[in-house]
Amino acid sequence: MAESRILYSGKLGTVGVFRCPPGNPRWQGVNVNGDQPLAAFPWTSVVIHQVGREPVLANSNHVIFYGPGTRYRRALHDARGTGAFTSRAAEPPEIAPNTITIASSRRRRHF
Repeated sequence: MAESRILYSGKLGTVGVFRCPPGNPRWQGVNVNGDQPLAAFPWTSVVIHQVGREPVLANSNHVIFYGPGTRYRRALHDARGTGAFTSRAAEPPEIAPNTITIASSRRRRHF
């Protein structure tokens, strides 16, 4: 069974953990992200194929970003399945969901 668990929840968002062992039905079909953007930091290697994009072999050197409602498939690459730390920002409704702001003492950049 796949496991998704919140480790921390606060005003700015959540940090969680996700595990999906081999043989879980989530490996077979299309998965859909919820209505908040998600960043996943995998600790195993996994192939993620977001609809409309090329498949990506992700591992602990990557961060995978999912927009609201992103549809994707995962493919087994590590015999242990997949595991990742996840982060969701608690966003005010007036901020665009795919905007990340980096503030520094010198300037602000929007990606």
